Amino acid sequence: MVLYACHELSDPVTTLRLLRSRALDRGWVVHAELYDLCPLATRGAQRPQWQLVMKLLTHGDAQTVLVLKEAQIELERRHQMDVRRRLESLGATAHFLLEPRRSRGEVLGCGGG
Repeated sequence: MVLYACHELSDPVTTLRLLRSRALDRGWVVHAELYDLCPLATRGAQRPQWQLVMKLLTHGDAQTVLVLKEAQIELERRHQMDVRRRLESLGATAHFLLEPRRSRGEVLGCGGG
């Protein structure tokens, strides 16, 4: 598991501490804790530490990323969907601590309602 945070104005240490605590509570092994300091509107491709997260997932060094909320990866919904598709193609998953789990249909944009 990789922990990731993106903060525009505040220190990510508190967020990473919370993510680490939740991961350890669930028995997950944390391999890396990474963060970017940039505006949330910055695309994931422009975030060096997010690119490292994707590299770890691509190479199989981790299978899951834990993030506070999806907007910390990509702010716009269409870009969030792109990230989800990319993770799925890698056989990787993302968990968002402060957001309810969505159905597969909603994640892939094919669900009703």
